[in-house]
Amino acid sequence: MAFSEKNETSYRPTNDDCLMRSVTLPNFCKVCIEGLWLSLLRRVNLVDSVKEGCKQTFPEGGSGTAGWVKTIDLELIPLAQFRDRVVDDESYTIKWRKGRTILKDFTNKTRIEIADVEALGTYFVSVDFATPEVRVDKDRRLSMNFAYQVKDTCATLAR
Repeated sequence: MAFSEKNETSYRPTNDDCLMRSVTLPNFCKVCIEGLWLSLLRRVNLVDSVKEGCKQTFPEGGSGTAGWVKTIDLELIPLAQFRDRVVDDESYTIKWRKGRTILKDFTNKTRIEIADVEALGTYFVSVDFATPEVRVDKDRRLSMNFAYQVKDTCATLAR
C-alpha cells in the first residue's frame, strides 16, 4: 500500500506479485528485496576479519640479503565477486589509505603488501558493496570504513 500525491491510498503495481503479500508466490517484489538487503546489512559488517602477516622475500639471482614484507588481508563476507556463483551486477569497491596517502595500487584488492620498513602506521580502508537490488542507501548500510594500525615490523617480530 502507498499514498498518491493526492494523499489517497493506492497500491503498488507489484502488490499482488510478492511473497510478502501472498505466500503461494515464489518471489519477492523489488521493494521487499531492497528492504531485506537493508535490514540484513544493518546487523552485518562487510569485513569479516583483518589479518596481519609477514612474508620473507629473497632477491633475484640469489645474491644479497633477504627482506620482509608486511601483509594485511581483508576477508569480506561472500558477496559480489566473492560468492561461490558470481552475480554479475554486484561488486565490492575497496580503497586503501595510509595516513592521508591513497594507495592506488591496492584499489579493489583484499591483500596489501608493504615493504617492512615502510609498514608502520595507520591504514584506512573503505569497502562499498553495490547491487542493483538496492537503489537508495541513505543510511550507508552497504558501506564500511575502518582504521587498522600496524604497530610492529616483521623484523622486530622475527627476533
